[in-house]
Amino acid sequence: MVDHKLQISDLPSQVSHLKSSICVFLSFSFAALICTLSVAYGDGVGTTGNALLRVGVGARATAMGDTFVGIADDVHAIYWNPAGIHQIGRPQLAVMHAEWLADTRYEWVGFVQNLGSWFSLGIDLSYLYTGEIPRTVETGFDGYRTDGLFNYTNNVIRLALGSRSYRNIRLGLAFQVFQQELTFTQTRYQVPSPDSDSTSMNLGILYEPSFRLVRGNSMSTLRLGAILQNVRGNASGLIRQDDELPTLFKLGASLHLRPSPSPLEDENARATTEGSGGGSMVVATDLVFSSERPFSLHTGVEYHFPNGFTLRSGYRTGTDFDFLSSWSFGVGYASSGYEIDYAVTPFGRLGNVHRVSMKLDF
Repeated sequence: MVDHKLQISDLPSQVSHLKSSICVFLSFSFAALICTLSVAYGDGVGTTGNALLRVGVGARATAMGDTFVGIADDVHAIYWNPAGIHQIGRPQLAVMHAEWLADTRYEWVGFVQNLGSWFSLGIDLSYLYTGEIPRTVETGFDGYRTDGLFNYTNNVIRLALGSRSYRNIRLGLAFQVFQQELTFTQTRYQVPSPDSDSTSMNLGILYEPSFRLVRGNSMSTLRLGAILQNVRGNASGLIRQDDELPTLFKLGASLHLRPSPSPLEDENARATTEGSGGGSMVVATDLVFSSERPFSLHTGVEYHFPNGFTLRSGYRTGTDFDFLSSWSFGVGYASSGYEIDYAVTPFGRLGNVHRVSMKLDF
């Protein structure tokens, strides 16, 4: 017979903390949702600038259908939900390379450092560049001709601060500065190269109930997260003086399933039990509200084998492509000091996007 029990210690205190934590979490989520819905909706995808702000970081989250708001347990949380960066016990560094569409390259690097018992600091840099593209201009005589080259670059520097857990709630914020530039070269006549600089903020919250659900020899934990991204500070565009930012509100939830060794076992026996038993699994979902379009749903799952290998898959709605392009897939391998991940995302006839990321613990 399977043993079903809910392990709760100090029940009255836990219930009180649970109520207050849920109130804070729901209040933040409701206020952030109202802020997002109050933004005037554009005519659809592509009606806001600074596209790099919408592109996620890390092969792990991408392989899981861009679901990481309710997980946020590694350095990539700087982007997805800065409230989670204090969960990282040791300094952590990660890098990512992405082969984007139309030969576009996307690079990212991030680092998190614990500042003590209350806060952690994170910093990251995203850089997207297109390379040289032929510039085609319209003429009044023979239609079109090529006149020189152009390239587009977009980079974001983000500084994040995440708090420790207080009554099961973590808070985080990130201040980001981003720059765009369009450069023309080898043209017949000098063409101005426009650029723009903008700033914005991300506000996040993470809540993890203190109870654990134990079923047989497995243990489940729940984690809830929310983030309001790209709260407008100062924005400017390459073409227009005032460019709208892609304001996003995301609600995330994740369920962590892992082996539950007996508390009577010593550390060596516990490690042996975990290594020889079944693996662990994470199931996650994110609900995304955008100033550009109706909400979209993202779901993802990852399974960690005891030998360090991981399989991942995810599904997201609202991609405007065929059914297969709503899916994403990935694999990974982790040891005690590093992790390597790969993800592929189909985009219909446009091709596939490949991401490779590596994470190091110090």
